Amino acid sequence: TATYFIATYRMEKDSFYFFGNGGLPTNNQSAKVFGEGWYWKRLLADQTATIPWTSFHFYKTGNPSYTVRGRLLSPVNNNPPAAPEHSITVRVNGTSIGTILFEDNRDTVFTLAAPSSLFLEGPNTVSVQSNATSAPLNEVFLDWIEIECQKILTADSDTLSFSADHLTPGQIGLFQVDGFTDPDVQVYRISEF
Repeated sequence: TATYFIATYRMEKDSFYFFGNGGLPTNNQSAKVFGEGWYWKRLLADQTATIPWTSFHFYKTGNPSYTVRGRLLSPVNNNPPAAPEHSITVRVNGTSIGTILFEDNRDTVFTLAAPSSLFLEGPNTVSVQSNATSAPLNEVFLDWIEIECQKILTADSDTLSFSADHLTPGQIGLFQVDGFTDPDVQVYRISEF
């Protein structure tokens, strides 16, 4: 019997477009950026972006680790270079889960583990803080944040969407879902054709 499923929450907003160093609109060249070029937040040294999100029914038996991912870009080119040029501290509900160090002109996707005990039923926050370094210019763009966590098989507002990707291939899964207000429940299996 499956006791949990893996859920991924992605927070992203296309707030501004970065054409890249030497790209449009300054000299009529095509965009010179990694990925799609849209970013959510711009951080200078000692600035913090706090991203709120809400979730319920976390599976915490044995205090499993959850995963926090994000994408950052440094659009600057410090000369002379500093070491490190950028330092980003990531927090879940105010508790640090790690610091990412990276160089200028880098597209960086980070992955950090966070104990499930840090996550609350209801409102939560993930904070990304740009720490001061010896670099003359410390500018970082935040593109998105993802939380991958284990969830209990409990319906919210009489619905639940989940996958069984964490089960061994070919294994038969038995799922007991709670939280429905009516015993007349409809179940749909959606898979690739």
